[in-house]
Amino acid sequence: MIFADKLTQLRKKAGMSQEELAEKVGVSRQAISKWEGAQAMPDMNKVLKLSEVFGVSTDYLLKDDIEEETLSEDGAKESLTDDGTSLTPVSLEEANWYLAHEEANAQIHGLGVFLCIISPSLLLFFLDGDPTNLQIAAGLVVLIAVAAFAVFLFVRQGLRKEPFSYLEKEPLDTAYGVESMVREKKKKHQSIRVRRISIGVALCIVAVIPLIIFSATSSGTDYARGIFNVPSWTLVLLLFLVGFAVFLFVREGILSGACNVLLEEGDYTRRKKYVGQRIGTPFWCGMTVLFLVLSFLTGAWHLTWIVWVAAAALWEVLCTLLPGPKA
Repeated sequence: MIFADKLTQLRKKAGMSQEELAEKVGVSRQAISKWEGAQAMPDMNKVLKLSEVFGVSTDYLLKDDIEEETLSEDGAKESLTDDGTSLTPVSLEEANWYLAHEEANAQIHGLGVFLCIISPSLLLFFLDGDPTNLQIAAGLVVLIAVAAFAVFLFVRQGLRKEPFSYLEKEPLDTAYGVESMVREKKKKHQSIRVRRISIGVALCIVAVIPLIIFSATSSGTDYARGIFNVPSWTLVLLLFLVGFAVFLFVREGILSGACNVLLEEGDYTRRKKYVGQRIGTPFWCGMTVLFLVLSFLTGAWHLTWIVWVAAAALWEVLCTLLPGPKA
């Protein structure tokens, strides 16, 4: 089907007149008539505008051999793979909104994890020596309050992310320019990502140095005993350093994951979404039942967690071996 026929079909399916389409694109009705009559072709800017108006890709409009995009009953684009799997359209504007949301989410989610890690700090500080009941109570109150605030952040961000949940679950048909924009952002951020992850790894290593030094200098020949008799400030310092390192890991993980979502790479490939839609719920529900049954029957809760490791490995195998969607 040539461009002229596709344009005519899209306009009629959307219930537009030539005048209405001309107003949306910013041209005259005569221009639309010429395009539909195969007497002229729009320039690239107008093609991009048409793709936005109808929610179809520029490839579909310009390439005669692409026939797999149709319209749903409400006139919206419905891209299909060869096996009939529906693809969800994603515009450049939607992609930018999602990346902006995930950038803020990375900061807040990382802060929440950091707060969870450092929440016992005051309690540990008070436990050094002979704490009073009031000090212990104050430490517990701070621990619970900080942890509760962290949970509040997680829940709030989770609810704010719901409008974008389809991006992680549905196979996508991104508009012209989305992929190049995301890859450019990912490329520019790569050096920052490497630096932050390197700092996080270094902090995790450095965090134990005060604990090791103090235990070695205060325990004489009984080094193992000294490890458990260090002052609480060394443990508090360890929590803060590790907490900040994990903050960096979480932040970069979310940002990288957001790019992978739009590019359908990593854990968000079309194959994994396809398999997840079909067997994801029964598979993970089955693993949960297996974990609980084994745990209650054996009482070996310290060992049955291995079920989740095996489940994760099995899931990757299934995503690789089971037939995925046709391109």
